[in-house]
Amino acid sequence: MGALLKTKSEEQRAKSRKIYGIVGCSAQSLKQELFKRLPELDFIAGPSEISRIPKIIDEIRKKQKRVSALSQEKARPEKLYASSYTEDKKHAYVNISEGCDNYCSYCVVPYARGHLRHRKAENILKEIKKLVSLGVKDVMLLGQNVNSYESRAASHGLRVNFVDLLKMVNDIEGLENFSFVTSHPKDASIKLFEAMRDLPKLKKYLHLPIQSGSDRILRLMNRGYTSGRYRKLVSEYRKIVPQGSLATDIIVGFPGESDADFKATYDLLKAVKFNSAYIFKYSPRPNTKAAEMPDSVPKEVKEERHKILLDMQKNISRSLKSFLLIFLFTIFYSLFTIHCSYAASLKSAEKLFLESNYEAAIRDANEALNSARTMSRRSELKYLMAVCHLKINDLEKAEELFGELIEICTTFPICDKAILGMGDVYFAKGDYDKAAEFYLQIKNSESEFRPSALYKLIHTSFKKGDLAQGKAYIAELKKNFPKSAEAHMADALDTGDLFFTVQVGAFANKANAQKLADELSDKGFDAYVESFDKGITSLYRVRVGKFSSREEAEAVESRLSEQDYPTKIFP
Repeated sequence: MGALLKTKSEEQRAKSRKIYGIVGCSAQSLKQELFKRLPELDFIAGPSEISRIPKIIDEIRKKQKRVSALSQEKARPEKLYASSYTEDKKHAYVNISEGCDNYCSYCVVPYARGHLRHRKAENILKEIKKLVSLGVKDVMLLGQNVNSYESRAASHGLRVNFVDLLKMVNDIEGLENFSFVTSHPKDASIKLFEAMRDLPKLKKYLHLPIQSGSDRILRLMNRGYTSGRYRKLVSEYRKIVPQGSLATDIIVGFPGESDADFKATYDLLKAVKFNSAYIFKYSPRPNTKAAEMPDSVPKEVKEERHKILLDMQKNISRSLKSFLLIFLFTIFYSLFTIHCSYAASLKSAEKLFLESNYEAAIRDANEALNSARTMSRRSELKYLMAVCHLKINDLEKAEELFGELIEICTTFPICDKAILGMGDVYFAKGDYDKAAEFYLQIKNSESEFRPSALYKLIHTSFKKGDLAQGKAYIAELKKNFPKSAEAHMADALDTGDLFFTVQVGAFANKANAQKLADELSDKGFDAYVESFDKGITSLYRVRVGKFSSREEAEAVESRLSEQDYPTKIFP
């Protein structure tokens, strides 16, 4: 912001009539200090004053003076919640509450956001239904302490708690999945865990910050529970939701944290074995109780302690085969932290993909969508999932995902890959003309994936029986992209003597393959065995004939099928 304000002189700014302001938690927390730090700033506004911004701008232009609009203890207007804005067309975030009454000694949220205020259940449900009508399939419920939610239903006046709200959201027609962050251990309950087990649309992911394993430090933090109470909650959660994932937060170097306090945290982390943990180094926040305490833990000790916990959590993640990296954030701890394990989850999914474990890769990529906060990251995950579905022959789902990417990612390179993927779907369906339409879109563009499109068009032409067109594409590929991997692969196809053949079987044992070839030869077929190298092993294919047209191959295939031989025409 400072750099932006200094790009113009006072005279230039006056002519441009641009007005600069800071809105949100930072404005509410730092207040007039921002005007001292940034003399060019025109206004500040708290989180609940967003609706006043047009009036603030008018006031500045009329009176030529700064405006300070800090939030009062009130909920912001519903129209600022209910919005058709979403990160993409399938996912959305819905606030169910604002502020916090816990007053953890290190946290600035109560001072920046104010006391805890809950939205009415009917307004939350109305917003979600509107989002679903716009095509949203997945919703995340947001709040600094979501499981403390409590409201009253306007229809009958009865109290609605967090579990009641989850059940209502689960019943919304058209919504496929939903989740929530962040939970507080003092408000967690068996009823919440049972809801996570029983509600089919609710994701089995619980983010339950522990912060410290030391009861003494927990008291200083004003967390409202003990490490023993926390361990009991974890035990109940894992018993009720055995397939559930568990994440936590930990702060090291809190004022007064001794070696014994740190060891208690170390022991808890080691015993609980979280799927993921987010480890922070303590730093004071303005207006908090902890900021008044002596920051007695040296910086180098904080560094050492967070490294110890980080290394241990990495080992735990490996032992759980989750391959999750632990992200260490040293960012402003306000409102709530939306935790992102995107890179680690994507890496895990890619590893599973390379191991041909496609269903597991789909699972990990789908989970990673929860922490992917940008369109490009979500697109990468969806593309990986689409390819996995294609690999397991789930063509309907692959087509759906590729279609979504083509529709929403027109400005991203991954759109070109999705177009090729859609072509692959139709290729797998046997609709080679439709597949060629998608491949030609990329071939005739400026895309970096033109060599891949040409290579796919070669195979499509062969499948259609148009060997001449296939050879023409080979020539075009080798001429325009001679150094590409696709051009080198095309060398194996460009033999000058391309033909069709009918495959009848494939064997790991050469003797078995030869036995079938002899059997077919005795019946008058031109049968032979071809070996195919598969790295350290070989595969032996039994094939019949070498035909110049697909029609000839189909005629022989028909004769073989009549005799109950399994057949497949190549190419």
